[in-house]
Amino acid sequence: MRLFSIFIMILSLQIRSICQELPPEKVYNQKLYALGITGGYGNIVVRDQVFTTYLYKANYNPFGLHFESKKDNQKASFNLEFFNNPKLKTETNKGFEYKGELGEFFPTEKDGLSIGTLKSTFWNFNYTQLFLLHKTKEKKIKAFLGFDFNLIKFEKNFLQFDYANKLTDRIYNLGFVFNLERNFNSRHLLMYNLSVPVINNVKRTLYNPDSNPGTVTQSKYGFLSNSVGLDSRVTYRFMLSPKFSIRAIYTFRYLRIKFPSQEDWAYNQGDLGLFFHF
Repeated sequence: MRLFSIFIMILSLQIRSICQELPPEKVYNQKLYALGITGGYGNIVVRDQVFTTYLYKANYNPFGLHFESKKDNQKASFNLEFFNNPKLKTETNKGFEYKGELGEFFPTEKDGLSIGTLKSTFWNFNYTQLFLLHKTKEKKIKAFLGFDFNLIKFEKNFLQFDYANKLTDRIYNLGFVFNLERNFNSRHLLMYNLSVPVINNVKRTLYNPDSNPGTVTQSKYGFLSNSVGLDSRVTYRFMLSPKFSIRAIYTFRYLRIKFPSQEDWAYNQGDLGLFFHF
């Protein structure tokens, strides 16, 4: 323990010496790449009129893996995000099942599903490329404009009459991104990011293994149609050291799919992340 304490003391003195020798901006902002992991808590709301008009809700735990790169006048990021398979529930149809002398209509549960529940999986791959639009003389404020590409998969397992069904959304979209940075000092940074999809391809597949081993699929391309929405997030970054930072992120996302029947879903989530800079 004593040797370990001496080692930590020597290491901290070296880091302090480096920080005293270099200006803060060089100490904390010279790294070009970052790897990060995030996790948190969120709430999702879904209404998909392919199978019901009910509003379903669930809490969930999101997880994310991130890679970032930056240069003087541009920056890029790769992000993979997924949920922990939440079960969405509705209170709209309480008491809807019938049990009586004639038997039971609409089974209360099958394969872990009921009329009032959905089992879901979700993941999203995102690539964003941003270019510097404007910066102040002190570089305290920077504005970026660019584009992003998203691949989203949202799968819902639901019960309808005696049959368990699976409805899968696969969404590819290309959109505009606006990003704003506010540097308070070398350690504290606040960012706002707004993404709006413009060109999209939506593919919806319905699979009913009980009644029909085949699938029903519809796919459409669109320009500001078929799928509309936005992704808005606020990020606070604090540099723990020249190589490590922590981030607090709030995200709101809304998406509407217009065929074959309208689907709306939105989520709010908060994340904490640890990033390694190199």
